[in-house]
Amino acid sequence: MDIIKFKSLDSTNKYLKKNYKKLNNYQVIYTKNQTQGIGRKDNNWYANKDSLTFSFIIKDNIQPSLISLLPIYMATIIHKVIYNYNKKCLIKWPNDLYINDKKIAGLLIESIYQDKLQAIIVGVGINLNNQLLPNEIKDKATSLKLETNKTYQQLKILEKILKLFKDNINDFINNPKEIINYYNNYHLLNEKVISYYEKNNKKIGKCLKIDNNGKLIVESNSKIISLISGEVEKISTN
Repeated sequence: MDIIKFKSLDSTNKYLKKNYKKLNNYQVIYTKNQTQGIGRKDNNWYANKDSLTFSFIIKDNIQPSLISLLPIYMATIIHKVIYNYNKKCLIKWPNDLYINDKKIAGLLIESIYQDKLQAIIVGVGINLNNQLLPNEIKDKATSLKLETNKTYQQLKILEKILKLFKDNINDFINNPKEIINYYNNYHLLNEKVISYYEKNNKKIGKCLKIDNNGKLIVESNSKIISLISGEVEKISTN
């Protein structure tokens, strides 16, 4: 996976969306200064020179049934790398990573359609060497350096992530159940009481697992609910 490095970009995802037609499959865009990072639902993603921010493009003809599982797969890849440095790292559905109940990484996966699927863009933001976080997120976010008191080389971490992704992509396509099993083993919300939204109404339930389609299975009022997307929060450790 070839890496194009920029000193500064507004957003690595935006760059790929603008230039996807002329870029090769698995082209990676990396910058040490992302000024307008975006997260899910167009939320801002804080990043500075101490963060690891990158995106890459997929032009392979991935089966439609697997596209919904791509965030699950990418989250497991990021987890495997971070877990090597901190065993407390967990995955929060659908594609965030946490240490000690604080967010350390997030993913944004976007599809480009023009009559048919043209490309998939995978964006990643990891709080790597950050020591100071903005006041609005410092109580709910952390970094690998804050958790381990060590400094990490961004490009080495990036290369490990990309290699793991590429080495395991065919296994994911042929047998996604293994990825689901791994995800469930390290899922922050399993067996936890959570809040979620159903038709704009806040509900409470118990998270059971991620199913083979990547849906979050919740038990609420003796009923089993399958969540395809949405914001969920842990409200109890019981």
